[in-house]
Amino acid sequence: MKRRKNIKKVAFKNYTVAKENLPFPIVLYPGHYGAFFGFREHENSPILFCSCADEAIQNYLRFRLSSPIPANSDPTRCFVLDSMYFPGTVVDRLIQQNKPNSEQIIEHLSFENKLCHECNNVIPSYRYCVEMYGGAFKQNYGWYINKQAFEFGIEPITNHVIHEICPQEILELIKLDPIETPKKYQELVNSNFEKAYKLSKDFQKQNRRIWNIIDNEVRQKFGHKKVGDAWTSETILYHIVRSVFPDFTIRRHYRPDFLEGLELDIL
Repeated sequence: MKRRKNIKKVAFKNYTVAKENLPFPIVLYPGHYGAFFGFREHENSPILFCSCADEAIQNYLRFRLSSPIPANSDPTRCFVLDSMYFPGTVVDRLIQQNKPNSEQIIEHLSFENKLCHECNNVIPSYRYCVEMYGGAFKQNYGWYINKQAFEFGIEPITNHVIHEICPQEILELIKLDPIETPKKYQELVNSNFEKAYKLSKDFQKQNRRIWNIIDNEVRQKFGHKKVGDAWTSETILYHIVRSVFPDFTIRRHYRPDFLEGLELDIL
């Protein structure tokens, strides 16, 4: 079997950096399955965050400080800004500068408008995950799905909720409490496996519905159709072609007269 060529690498290594087609082109990736990018104008410039991430970072801090930070042999995982969710270089510098390991850390972050892939409708040069763990959209934009979750008051992985800021559309889906349901499952798993199994399936279904809403919000921002609709790969290709040929007008679903009703996906 031949290996497919030109498959983008997954940004699974800490301290991943790339030069991309953005206003501040030096892009510092967060840790694997992270959420927040850093941006530099030049290699030695200060690291900034996009202003659109401000609210999400504030909500991240509320989750992070709602319980004791777990111990870890890696000091960047024990800091209030976890290097899983933030670029390792940012976390290293804040630790070295003895910045507060508290909610006040946000006062030591710098923000600038329209720096990120989302605000500029640009595809990241790395992938978020491999095919096994997500479709084409998640592979290309998974960090922004996590950022949107924080903005909506949903914590990735745990699915914990900040109720007072979470959209009503999501709150109406929450019939099984994200904190109590895993505890209930553990109680049932050894005494009544059938009930435990049903509870687990219902909880997974609830979470899928919640994450579909989050996913669709990000899809809309990047100009994609909703979950289940067509054209995700085509939309990604369109944005790639547009970035490669910025001086040309790129059309989608174009029907020139000479094709007599037939359509060109991208022209």
